[in-house]
Amino acid sequence: MVLLILFVSGSRTDQALADDGPRRTKTIEVVYTEYEWWLIRWDDETLVCDLYLDHDESPAAKEIYLQCGSEVYDLWAESAPCAEAETNKKENCPGVYLFPAGSETKQKEIVVELPTPRVRLDIKDCISAGGAELCAEIPTLGITAEEPLPNESITRVQGILNEVPFDCFKESCEVKLGATGKNGVSIEFWADSSYGDSTEHYRGRIRVSDSEVSVDSEVSGWYVDIISEQSDFSSIRGCAQIWESFPPLGTPPEWLENPEHSELLETNEPYAYLAGQLIMQGYVDTSDCDFFGLMANGYASQCGLEKARPVVKLWQNNFDDYIIQTAQESGIPSLLLKRIFAKESQFWPETSKHLYREYGLGHINEMGTDTVLLWNHEFYSQFCPLVLKEDICQTGYSQLGEWNQALLRGALLAEMEITLPAKDENVDPEQAQASVALFAETLLGNCSQVGQMITNETDQIPGEVTSYEDLWRFTLVNYHAGPGCLSKAIREVAGDEKQFNWNNISDSLEIICPESLEYVKDVEK
Repeated sequence: MVLLILFVSGSRTDQALADDGPRRTKTIEVVYTEYEWWLIRWDDETLVCDLYLDHDESPAAKEIYLQCGSEVYDLWAESAPCAEAETNKKENCPGVYLFPAGSETKQKEIVVELPTPRVRLDIKDCISAGGAELCAEIPTLGITAEEPLPNESITRVQGILNEVPFDCFKESCEVKLGATGKNGVSIEFWADSSYGDSTEHYRGRIRVSDSEVSVDSEVSGWYVDIISEQSDFSSIRGCAQIWESFPPLGTPPEWLENPEHSELLETNEPYAYLAGQLIMQGYVDTSDCDFFGLMANGYASQCGLEKARPVVKLWQNNFDDYIIQTAQESGIPSLLLKRIFAKESQFWPETSKHLYREYGLGHINEMGTDTVLLWNHEFYSQFCPLVLKEDICQTGYSQLGEWNQALLRGALLAEMEITLPAKDENVDPEQAQASVALFAETLLGNCSQVGQMITNETDQIPGEVTSYEDLWRFTLVNYHAGPGCLSKAIREVAGDEKQFNWNNISDSLEIICPESLEYVKDVEK
């Protein structure tokens, strides 16, 4: 039996590819009424500014600012009604007033955006094998394009699969699939229209490998999965999609498993730091322990740990439902999220008071928020307008002034903070869910940054040069130690023309950032 997975990235990191799709426009003439307004001084009736509007209401403040400039706007904003205007003593009034000067019927040209063609992927000729979710024979990949404009049609569908071109002079194309290596092969596909343009060039990867999974002793076949925003069968998301990297066949390493039920995330670890915090906050009675069950560093002593053990077990599993939900929404393995939380905070959500204040279960600091705002573009575009004006946000995080960047970082950290509940009460579920979800967005930003580092050095997508597991290890280093250590290690490996694997990267890190290696080991174990 063979496993086939097609990966097509819907969020491409290559800006050139992002810009090569069609942009259809049509210019139309519109008849409208133009209204003229004057800003006039009270004292000498001189004209200060002439405004032209396409509506019959008085000019809004923004319109005065844009058409007349900041100085005139300030003069208008400070102007009060002239009480002496009725007695013809307007010369005693400071400032300006608005006067409707008339209207005129005009024509203007408007540029209208037209819809562009769409491309969909599907599997053809898949005959179910023995009732299982298998194809009895190797199926065919179907690529279908749709032209939304009337009187226009798709004239051609074409592409390149594993460096072999395919070409169909109609609205659909069928391509026979075959076996590949574990990293798959590249695919690029697009469609041409009678309108005179082409769709985006969608790039992706296809993997066809032996799954080594047996349905039963008699039934075998081909397991087929399409992963693409151009398909209804997409399942690989998150960092795997960013890297264009396939998760391992079969069962992944335990630390990258993705249980879908909170019961499968349950742990019972003797977290001494968590126990100490629970004791200090009064959640556990340790009055009969020496020094109330606490050591000098705030961790629980053996006596304190034994007293706190039931509460510690309950607390460390208190966030499992939120982790499962976030994993399903973000595509980040749920067990990985839980292990990072265990390493960073032992599930104690109180903001730490270290040199850099750290927030939430993942202990995000201000430098960590820089990563998500700079590298997770989709999250930035959604979060920034909640804090700053939309037109300011459109410049991008890197182009914001220091003050606006600081406002965004502070707002993000405030959203990650979880308020400690009173004794015998639960953590606020909305706070907890929001904090866990925001941490996942931070990891996605780190994944993007790691992927770009590798692409910069190799001119290849990350999934072509290293494994899914190693990419996660690189991301853990980036999250823990920042990009400095990892980027230096990547440059050294590239300079020595070595393979981009964890062994070679860790050899370099052992010299420049040995603590990051211990961090990765702790998350993996």
